[in-house]
Amino acid sequence: MKILAHVTEVTVGDPRVPALWWLSMFLVTFNHFAMTSLVGPVVRDTGTSVNDYQAVLVLRALVTAVAVPTAMDLCDMFGLRKVTSVALLLVILGSFLGAIGQNVFALIIGLSLIVGLASAPLTSIPWARMESLAPGRIRDVALMLLGLSMAASGAIAPTFAGIIADAFGWRWSFVPQMLLAGAMLLLVRYVPPTPARPRPPIDWLGAGMVLVGMALILGGLTLADEYGWWGAAKQYMLLGTWPWPFQLSIAPVCILIGTALIGFWLVERRSRIGRSRISPFRMGTLRRRPFVATVVTAALLNVAMGGLMFALFVYVPFAFGLKTVATTIAILPLTGATLVASLLMPLLSRALAPKRLLQAGLLTAGIGSVVLLVAIDPDGSLWRLVPGFILFGLGAGLVYGQTPVLVMRSTASEPNTEASGVSNSMQMLGSSVGTALIGSLFMVSVSAFLVHGVATELGTVLTPERRSELTSQLSDKLRTLKPAEVRELVATFAPAVQTALAETGQQSAASGMRVTLIAIIASLVLALGFSVMAPMGHLRTTALLHDTKDGP
Repeated sequence: MKILAHVTEVTVGDPRVPALWWLSMFLVTFNHFAMTSLVGPVVRDTGTSVNDYQAVLVLRALVTAVAVPTAMDLCDMFGLRKVTSVALLLVILGSFLGAIGQNVFALIIGLSLIVGLASAPLTSIPWARMESLAPGRIRDVALMLLGLSMAASGAIAPTFAGIIADAFGWRWSFVPQMLLAGAMLLLVRYVPPTPARPRPPIDWLGAGMVLVGMALILGGLTLADEYGWWGAAKQYMLLGTWPWPFQLSIAPVCILIGTALIGFWLVERRSRIGRSRISPFRMGTLRRRPFVATVVTAALLNVAMGGLMFALFVYVPFAFGLKTVATTIAILPLTGATLVASLLMPLLSRALAPKRLLQAGLLTAGIGSVVLLVAIDPDGSLWRLVPGFILFGLGAGLVYGQTPVLVMRSTASEPNTEASGVSNSMQMLGSSVGTALIGSLFMVSVSAFLVHGVATELGTVLTPERRSELTSQLSDKLRTLKPAEVRELVATFAPAVQTALAETGQQSAASGMRVTLIAIIASLVLALGFSVMAPMGHLRTTALLHDTKDGP
């Protein structure tokens, strides 16, 4: 408790202010993981596709990442209190618009753009305030506590949002976030006023062109598989209302317009007006190899974690016949181990350098993945998975705890308040990509094994084209239907097909989970390779946990 008191003393003198910064990290991370866990309910209710919703998740993380430099400029111009208040109000507004949205356009406006922009200062300011502490043990532990708030939120959000979605509907899952943001507004008044510093005006026109351009390019890439890369393979409805009137697919049109907008921005930046204004998007710390290596390492772990959590929340209920609450309890050893490792981080960091702890975490998570790979068995019990859950969770907790310290150390020679905000945004992007890519790999693999198994049981020969078509259709159904709805769908099949599905279902799910775990292991191996380039981040061995002499 002494170290927490010192953090409060050297930052603001009021315990409610560091509480506000830790809650800010909790809120942003909670919103991200809650959105990630609501793929099925949102797709079913809004009539959008899984690819469209995954684009919403990825765009949100990208918007936050590119808006971080502008967020810090705004803090210099208007002060922390005003910027934080506006960001929290935008979270409430964006969450409300997303919750009442009826199509993917509303989700993009509310959740990707408004909440994404609001998340930039809410992720940057806490790290900047803790990094303002003098180098030493106090600052490292303060940064670890921010990492703990992220780990706790990531462990709680999927379960909490899933339970609310099952009981009341997915739209109500945003209500607790809006209430938390409202409560945090009451704490903003305790933030000491910071003097506003005059800065050149921000290039808002360029910011708008880049954000819209990125959204169009990402949207085009997402829509291409479904609507065609050039010719229109399927009718597209603009804003879910008006039919696309051209034979050319909507996908290349979005990509071309988005590329043109970014090109116009590059030209505008070279004009007299553009040069006189602050660019909202700057390379900054991305030019530093140790920083990039650290961020990519953490993002790759989040790719693995996002994909694993998605797969488990589908595989465990199917393989063991559990409902949402029971599934959450079953996966609790994984999320609980993550929290335990994060809590132990201040003690562990006295013995090992941050880089070594991060690498130990990646190795532990990799070993946990291998244990899960071996334990997956169609006839096995749930208890066989628990050791793998614990190992993976402990490893993830070690990485989450050390990433903030290594990010700070990687820019130590050039202090940069944007670094941690960019790092956190890229980690959320990694989680979104993991849910999209590895989650899709799991569903497609299970579907492919099911199609093959049923065809084999029935003695039916399928052409490659027909096999691919059936796999795609089945994958879409499995990703959007509830377990009860899947059972209703199966009941409409012919008795012979139902028998074949019963014979091959468990084996197909186990095989799909094995393929997913192999992809997760590959992501962790790649992360371990990038970690070699991360800074060592040595800590002073003479600094004790309760030492408070290295504060300013």
